[in-house]
Amino acid sequence: MNMKKYMLIILGVIMMGLAFTGCTSDTSVGDNPDLSGTWYHYNPPYEDNGYNSGVVYKITFEKVSDHVYKMTESKFYMRNVYAKHQLINEKEYGTDHARITALDIAKGPNKNGVLPIYDDAYEWVPYYDEIKGEDLLTVRDGKAYDGTFGATHTIKKENGKLMLVSDKDSNSIMYKTDDSFFTVANEQEAANIKKKVDIDNAKQPNEAYQIRNITFTVKESDKKVYAHSN
Repeated sequence: MNMKKYMLIILGVIMMGLAFTGCTSDTSVGDNPDLSGTWYHYNPPYEDNGYNSGVVYKITFEKVSDHVYKMTESKFYMRNVYAKHQLINEKEYGTDHARITALDIAKGPNKNGVLPIYDDAYEWVPYYDEIKGEDLLTVRDGKAYDGTFGATHTIKKENGKLMLVSDKDSNSIMYKTDDSFFTVANEQEAANIKKKVDIDNAKQPNEAYQIRNITFTVKESDKKVYAHSN
């Protein structure tokens, strides 16, 4: 599917569930606040198996008039599948006995029952969607109307941040913020990966290993990689 269309579908409601919790306020905005700038949404993986990546969507709106905005950039990030692994207990674990797996890391307990422990590092890799024509958002009386899909969103504010909340699915939310939003995605991705490791360890204890920390960086490049329709 064309990723720009998918992002518009997010704005138009047809999106997968979000896992945002802990909201401290949910206040409607009666006037028409400035929606220009960057908006983010995290979509968790369709299957929590530790291998599939969630997706961070980032779109940018530019103000055309008092009540109209156009999309100027459509972008999404996916986590790379394979991490950079750093063995942090090499002295205690040793390597002479280790079973090197297809992922090129040692797994399984040594003769003393010690498991290898890793720090893992992942990257969020960006992809772009080419914007053709104008995708417009019209704003009036605290509502945002998506002309492409005919969807309506309520403009709300949570902890000082603007949100676009779908009128058809209150869990479908985009936040006007900056790259600090990746913290939300990082926490959920890390939990998903560790959950998968625990499941695999229980199934195959002879290939068990542990993860101490998981870090994520956002990869940016001057060269734009575009997503295309199937």
